[in-house]
Amino acid sequence: MPRGADTAFAGVLLATAAAGLGCAALVAFTIARALGVWRAAGAAMSGVAGTALVVVLTTPADIAAGRIGIAVLGIVCLGAMLLARRLFFRRAAA
Repeated sequence: MPRGADTAFAGVLLATAAAGLGCAALVAFTIARALGVWRAAGAAMSGVAGTALVVVLTTPADIAAGRIGIAVLGIVCLGAMLLARRLFFRRAAA
């Protein structure tokens, strides 16, 4: 598939990146809305930063290993989320 700034791939990549960043901001802001507007905005910025990191890593993973690279990146992201949940959301000892 041809790639470059003037191809359809570039348009799809930019559109999906923008949609992903917008969704990350909306979801993070909605979840943190109960904390107040400033903390919700901070959560939205953190969500956008995390999504931007994944967007940046997706292209090299695709170039290096194709669908398998994207699958491995997804597994790594899922593992990081599960680890973060285990570390930061421990249940209180009874």
